Amino acid sequence: MSSKSMQYVRNSISGSDRGNTGNSLLGGLARGAGMLVLAGGAAALLYRPVQDALGRWLHRRAQRWLSDALGMRVRFRDFTLSLLQGEFDIVGVTITRPGVREPVLSVDRVRGRLDLARALTGDLVVREMWLERPVVSVVVRPAAARAGSPATNLPPQLETNPWDLAAKADHALEAAETAARAADKLGLRMHMGRTLVRDGEFRFRAPSLNGYELAASRIAAECERSGGGYDFHAVVGAFGRRDVPADLGEVRVRGRSDGPADLTRFDEVRVEMDVETGPPQQPIHAHVQCPSIGSRSCRADVGGETDLAALVPLLPEGVPVLEPLRTVGTHGRVEFSATVTYDPKQGLRVPEMQQSAHDVAVGGTKAGA
Repeated sequence: MSSKSMQYVRNSISGSDRGNTGNSLLGGLARGAGMLVLAGGAAALLYRPVQDALGRWLHRRAQRWLSDALGMRVRFRDFTLSLLQGEFDIVGVTITRPGVREPVLSVDRVRGRLDLARALTGDLVVREMWLERPVVSVVVRPAAARAGSPATNLPPQLETNPWDLAAKADHALEAAETAARAADKLGLRMHMGRTLVRDGEFRFRAPSLNGYELAASRIAAECERSGGGYDFHAVVGAFGRRDVPADLGEVRVRGRSDGPADLTRFDEVRVEMDVETGPPQQPIHAHVQCPSIGSRSCRADVGGETDLAALVPLLPEGVPVLEPLRTVGTHGRVEFSATVTYDPKQGLRVPEMQQSAHDVAVGGTKAGA
């Protein structure tokens, strides 16, 4: 008999292995019980009534959390979660300022597919998401119609000056950064695979300017993870006024963002894109660069050629400085190029601008340059 066998026999006789055997048995039972609990929990979650109850709970919690975070009233008409397929379906999304009837955002339907395996490690991964008919609507109400109610349907922190776009961008970024910090404290990481937008729309209405309404409609967009960033493109089917016939035509956007895959670190993302409108042979174009979203700084190089007769009808009525252009009629072509920069310290600047006019007529008087 070998020495190892003899030692085993001695240990068996002396009972020195009894404790180890008992511990091993207890450990095996504990592991088995744990597996049964996990299996039972998984089976319960896959049971349809349990999923429905979980969906209702998430429905209420998501509405409350988003409402508190945005200072707005967030509502979903319906919320469905399928853990078996790893899918969610939200119908009738509205975000409305308290005391105002018009929502600033409405979405007919939001559908998506989740990566449940990575969710167990603290990664919220949306493989694909579809937004059907998202509508962003901004309304500036006349003073006479307010009667103590808000001047716009925008969030309260954006209403200091409805026309101050830079301040609006700063406030929106601050809100997004606050939400990102909250997610980071919870140890959550957010990743997005592919996002598609179908039949989107942006509307701007100012009843005080004789019912002026500007809209970008039939918006189709796609954003997809590629390499170390995202490629995105969008087409706006029509951009122009809706209260009178005046349309600039199609707008095309293509760009890329680079930076961390974790969306809670979005402030480190670098964005570059090209925007183009007008006929392909004579487009108005803009190349926009942002070194990082968190820096709140950007640069745009804009240029092109436009027909004043098509551009002037897009301007609102009731603005004194613009009225001569509208009432006497303006015709001719204008070529221009400009560099526009913005950062929080220096504000909006135009370090360079060039323009030339060809066969311009204002009220029957021609001028050329």
